Amino acid sequence: MLRHCTWLAGNEPRPAGSPAAAAAEEAVFAAMERLGLDPAFQPVSFLGWRAGTVRLTAAGREIPARAMAWSAPVQAAGRLRYAGIRRLIGVFDWPCFELVDDEGRVLAEVYGRDRGPAVPLAKLTPVYPLPGVIIGAGDMERLLAAAGVEPGGTGEGRLLPAELELDATFLPGARLRNVIGTWGSGPAEILVAAHHDTMFDSPGANDNGSGVEAMLRVAERVTAAPERYGRVRWRFCSFGGEELVQVGSEFYAAGREADGSLADIRLVINLDSVGVGDFFWPWVDATTRPLLEAALPADLPWPVEILEPPLAGDHFPFQRRGVPVSMLIFWPDANYHLPGDRAEHLDDAKIETAVEVALGMAGELLKRGLDAR
Repeated sequence: MLRHCTWLAGNEPRPAGSPAAAAAEEAVFAAMERLGLDPAFQPVSFLGWRAGTVRLTAAGREIPARAMAWSAPVQAAGRLRYAGIRRLIGVFDWPCFELVDDEGRVLAEVYGRDRGPAVPLAKLTPVYPLPGVIIGAGDMERLLAAAGVEPGGTGEGRLLPAELELDATFLPGARLRNVIGTWGSGPAEILVAAHHDTMFDSPGANDNGSGVEAMLRVAERVTAAPERYGRVRWRFCSFGGEELVQVGSEFYAAGREADGSLADIRLVINLDSVGVGDFFWPWVDATTRPLLEAALPADLPWPVEILEPPLAGDHFPFQRRGVPVSMLIFWPDANYHLPGDRAEHLDDAKIETAVEVALGMAGELLKRGLDAR
């Protein structure tokens, strides 16, 4: 099933900057080379991070918790105060408690999922004043009940005694590599993106080995049909550091903005987590929605919900700079960011659907003379 990303069968986590991520970068480079994409590495330095022990005790019981990436180490005792619903990584609206001391100063944040176990996420920036942890949905429901707060409700409720120990280490000067392949010619460009890194403990077969596989399949089809696709330049970008809030794609997009070539990009198609899920969720903006609607098969066996692009993902650095973007994803994945995200769970039919929709959108753009507006 994995024609291009056979290395995913190893089920090894690939956090940005790790030896496993470096090996994946080499493998993606080799696959692009076989496809004739003239690949190049783009080194990126970033602030790395590693979590150690996490212990959270609240309302008299120990609660399994995972650290949010880029959280500073903390050892504190105080009380949990309900702080309402907050948005994480531009996508998730989850309940939050603040750990406060006797003077009401906030020492840390405790988020809870809306369903499922605790999953690690990243802060929106490595320069963040408060450390944070995430707990599972069941544990958050028990905390809300102990505080006398209805899920989604307002008000602080009762304060709950709590202690948090979070051990973490910052790693200045960490390095990752974007892998950039190029094919075709012309001033206008279609950019197809995916990310090869994973969250720290996850093998990331779906998130996002499936997206890298789909991206390379798109490249395989494009390069095999130069008469159809060759009148535009194609850029195939396997980014690193997406799980740390788009480190690699932000670096790349900023560079394209700085050298004046960002306007050449007429369409970004971001392929992320396309191998598992009950629903097909294309995320499109006002410009790319007509392309999707023209490309979307009418007989898909899964429910389809068209949404606006989230404020996270490797499309976002381009979106916030005014480039037309889209993101293709299947959802939900019960093993999202967890050790169970393994290659044996991938569904080839879903990966192929993402490939066909991506090619359909690009083909529709070419029909329109490279102007989706």
